[in-house]
Amino acid sequence: MRRIITLSFLVFMLPFQLLTAQTSYLFSQVDTVVVRFNLDTFNLAWAGGINYGQFSNIDLNGDGIKDLFVFDRTGNKPLCFVHQGSINSIEYRHEPEYELAFPAMQAWALLKDYNGDGKEDLWTYTPGGIKLYTNTTPVGGPLSFQLFIPLIRSNQLGNMINLYVSSVDLPGIVDIDGDGDLDVLTFGVIGTSLEYHRNYSVENGHGLDSMHFQLKNQCWGCFEEGTFTNEIFLNSPCPNTGIPSPQLPLLIEEATRLDKEHLKDPDRSASRHSGSCTCGLDLNGDKMIDLLLGDVSFPNLVQITNGATVVNANQCMNAFDTLFPSYDVAVKLEVFPCGFYVDVNNDSHRDLIVTPQSTGAAENKSSVLYYKNTGHDTLPVFDQIQRDFLQKEMIEKGEGAIPVLADYDGDGLLDLFVSSFGYFDPVSDSIICKISLYRNVGTATKPEYNFLTDNFEGLNSVIGQRSLVPTFGDLDGDGDDDMIVGDETGVLARFVNTAGPGNPYDFILVSAGMLDYNGVLIDAGQFSAPVLVDIDRDSDLDILVGNRTGKISFYENIGTTTLASFRLVTVSFGNLNVKEWWDNSGFSMPSVYDDNGSYQLFVGSKAGWVHHYNNIDGNLSGSFTWVDSTVFEIPSGLRTAPAVADLNNDGFMDMILGNFRGGLSFFVGDPQGSSSVQEYANIDFSIFPNPVSDQLFIAISDYIPGYRIIIHDLTGRELYSGAINADRTAIDVSSFVPGLYFISIFNGSKTTTQKFIRYESR
Repeated sequence: MRRIITLSFLVFMLPFQLLTAQTSYLFSQVDTVVVRFNLDTFNLAWAGGINYGQFSNIDLNGDGIKDLFVFDRTGNKPLCFVHQGSINSIEYRHEPEYELAFPAMQAWALLKDYNGDGKEDLWTYTPGGIKLYTNTTPVGGPLSFQLFIPLIRSNQLGNMINLYVSSVDLPGIVDIDGDGDLDVLTFGVIGTSLEYHRNYSVENGHGLDSMHFQLKNQCWGCFEEGTFTNEIFLNSPCPNTGIPSPQLPLLIEEATRLDKEHLKDPDRSASRHSGSCTCGLDLNGDKMIDLLLGDVSFPNLVQITNGATVVNANQCMNAFDTLFPSYDVAVKLEVFPCGFYVDVNNDSHRDLIVTPQSTGAAENKSSVLYYKNTGHDTLPVFDQIQRDFLQKEMIEKGEGAIPVLADYDGDGLLDLFVSSFGYFDPVSDSIICKISLYRNVGTATKPEYNFLTDNFEGLNSVIGQRSLVPTFGDLDGDGDDDMIVGDETGVLARFVNTAGPGNPYDFILVSAGMLDYNGVLIDAGQFSAPVLVDIDRDSDLDILVGNRTGKISFYENIGTTTLASFRLVTVSFGNLNVKEWWDNSGFSMPSVYDDNGSYQLFVGSKAGWVHHYNNIDGNLSGSFTWVDSTVFEIPSGLRTAPAVADLNNDGFMDMILGNFRGGLSFFVGDPQGSSSVQEYANIDFSIFPNPVSDQLFIAISDYIPGYRIIIHDLTGRELYSGAINADRTAIDVSSFVPGLYFISIFNGSKTTTQKFIRYESR
């Protein structure tokens, strides 16, 4: 299936002074480029990886079959996988077009049908608790969501205050009492007992399309989880009983404040509760909701059995199993396993997916456990089938994927090297970085990749660092490519190729730390990402190095074509910086494309945008022109790493793009390309001026009453929302910090998004 994306480029001279427009580079995102492991084809090769996914069912394409929505905590990225239809099949296709329909989300997102219309609605985190979107997809129409409640509130000890869920928790959203509306289980602000917030929508005569929550029980199931362990204490007296009613809002307010700080600094404690996930389901067929609990510091999933015989009778849990499922292979992930009760194989019996939810020091390469339900939906029996569900079909490197293109075997075709920050190895309990090699066995016009090795040249032991980034080029004039490797420390290692021209690479380490022309160790900055390129066009290879700062260093080769010697020219090449204004790091990942004698520089970034710069030739000591290349229509994720080349010999630049979820996306240059957002983008509107300093004007050509507008910044934070009451509307953006923003116009099932830049007037 062709997936079309427009990379639209406007030219700016920083700070945000508009110069002129350039011809757009257009790409089609494709999944048709074949990747094989031995004789097996990767069906999801270019889906981009999964680290810490949260799984939900939803019918994405209206065919009546439940598909999979995955929200990955790495970069708050939605992923959509469409089931291919056969019963008892786990064959899926990645369909990124549907990801466009979801609003900005962060921390957690679950799909549950609150209004009983058969369409799963979106429950997601907002500071202080839960934000709810209604699934407004029309019959036969495109997938769409509309904000229903910005912050769900609950009557708690006489106070209508927010139903608190921490950003590090996952709540249990399930019908506890069997009345048809969804209730919520959450560990709240104290964090050792489950709060039961009962939904009284049906009881109050409002049907299912309302939210009327009340704190029914502060320690539902009368059990307590250990403060510093995941030990379960049954028949425990409620530790929260007696909280003075006026104090509760203050506790929630303080917890919300700490939670916001946690999102800015993940090393901080989010609140007094460190993190748990709650999956509510009936495990024994007695129609009482049991629990599967995961905890942030432990590798197991705990089953807690409900001993109640009547709903809402405040009866207690009566048993627990710390080796769930004890009758099969027990869940074991390094930290924070969470369960998701979803139908995976289209047999109408929900299965169990278990994934880690700790975004660091957790399994990230084989981290999606699939337990098939061999029993019934109301009496499940779970058998572990695999530990790498969906991931097995992908190019998956753990945390981070860094593609590099080079002709490994001298056959004239560019092969694919893929490195990463690293993947978690449960045997050594450490992060290991290895470089994989996929040999191009296709043709000059049709690339095709076969997996060759997952540890190229044994570099994990030769260098022994994380975030290995190789680059290849002939540094000694013998006709074959040599290699330089950057890493997390900022040192550059140099290797000489002893294979000879036309032979597969065979490297020998000659310098674990390269020296410059003065004999001084080259320190290119943490997370050095080198590129060998003759940037000054003097017939020898220079080095450009991205790093954690978001800038690029330029080391000029002042030696010869047979004896390279490097001199640092600048640590701010082109005066560019891909670091966002709110962040302290940028993680620049450069790739260079020679477009008919004009160098084009593409730089991946921590925020996920791919920045494009030109005006490079003859201007190496000046400021490059920034071309806004934010590939935002279907964002790939954080810490992007581009590799650019003409891979199909059609004269247009193609791009393989890595991200921090550990996978890759493939884009082919397409002069006829058009934005895939058009499936949803069917509102004709224009914005001007762009860039803008104070007043932004929106003009809608087919205006009818009912349009609304939302403006988000690059983090997904909502800065403005409101109704549009005329065909032309003005919005004051003078208070916005200078930078890039997204403006979305929607009306029912219609929606479209454009971007604009706000600059500071002088």
